[in-house]
Amino acid sequence: MTTMTKNLGLQWVAGLALVGAVLTTGAHAAQDAHLREQAQLKQTRACDGCDLTGVNFGRADLKGVSLTGAKLIGAGFYKIDLSNANFSGADLSKANLTMCNLTNVNFGNANLAGANLSGSTGAGLASAVTTETTTCPDGQAGPCR
Repeated sequence: MTTMTKNLGLQWVAGLALVGAVLTTGAHAAQDAHLREQAQLKQTRACDGCDLTGVNFGRADLKGVSLTGAKLIGAGFYKIDLSNANFSGADLSKANLTMCNLTNVNFGNANLAGANLSGSTGAGLASAVTTETTTCPDGQAGPCR
């Protein structure tokens, strides 16, 4: 192995380490942003346009919150009272909205493709975007009425 080959090998290893550091830093930055936006939602009851992809809201009090235009892909809302919440224009694709109270929720132009709303009550989905991948409140495949 020549000195030039060894140097190229070391540069390649150093480059991989740098890429790993950048990816790790990016993941931490995204996690920090999620935590900041969750804190904002808790304090102000609004997080319009926030990226809360994949967040599990557990037993959070989300009655009347505003998440207009928020990115909530794959978010978990299992058994949460979301009455009077505003999800207009939000991306709720693949979200778990099973057994939620959806009374007076604004889903205007919200993307619910792949979302599961089975067992939820009070859902008005006429202005929401539902597809055959959406599970409607009655447990049937969408589009929901």
